[in-house]
Amino acid sequence: MSVDAIVKSLSIDDLVTRRDAVVAAVRAADSSYREALAHAVHLGNGVPLVLHIEVREGIGWRDNARWFGDGGAADALVSGVDAACWRELMSKSGLLTFLDQQAKDEWERGLSKPPPFTADAVRATIARLYDERGSMFERGVVNVFRALSWDFKSNSPRKLGKKIILTGMTWGDRDHRAAYVNPEACRKLDDLIRVFAVLDGHPEPDHTRASLRQLEGQGWPKSIHAVVGILDPKPVPYIEIKAHANGNMHATFTRPDLVDRANLIIAKHHPNALPPAAV
Repeated sequence: MSVDAIVKSLSIDDLVTRRDAVVAAVRAADSSYREALAHAVHLGNGVPLVLHIEVREGIGWRDNARWFGDGGAADALVSGVDAACWRELMSKSGLLTFLDQQAKDEWERGLSKPPPFTADAVRATIARLYDERGSMFERGVVNVFRALSWDFKSNSPRKLGKKIILTGMTWGDRDHRAAYVNPEACRKLDDLIRVFAVLDGHPEPDHTRASLRQLEGQGWPKSIHAVVGILDPKPVPYIEIKAHANGNMHATFTRPDLVDRANLIIAKHHPNALPPAAV
């Protein structure tokens, strides 16, 4: 499959062209400002004229603000433009659908110093992520298993059981009277749902309909029941959850047959995980 066929929802070349136009404008503005400084050095009775313009970098103001003409501001702006373009690509192309929690975390960290958003770099990145989707698919459920706390009897150190307890899934208010979903932690649910969906014969669920979107905006009392799964083309529930204000989430699986198949993936990476009769 060609790279452009993978991301049918947007034009790579159009996005690169628009990025290049913004970068060219930034470079031109920086050059014009430097020229203005050169002409203004000795204006005003021999007193140098200082022209400072604060610029934005990324999504917030820097504590030690840079300025046009200092040699770093234009580069900082271009870096911010590249980061925005990479985020646009990942979001609108649907590539985030293939990424597990670990890959998403690594991706976000990489955007602190993004590579230039060029056509070659974009196509190479898309091809790499598409080729790695199988390994990310397996790694997602394996990492969820590895991160389970054995302090809870429901969590077996050998396999996924009928129910698991996930930690750090919610934030409680000061009096622990309500719980709110932890957006980052919900990626654990997404990794499980992705595995169940694919094993159930469905494509990877659209990242825009992920578990966070299914739970978002809900301020919960001390505990609440909810069900998450895939929504399209029709709802298919996979995990019944009960969350608490102490951060813990009890996840009960609705499809034991899919859990058995997910455990085989875990056993592939941890050969001694499952009891002999389960392999």
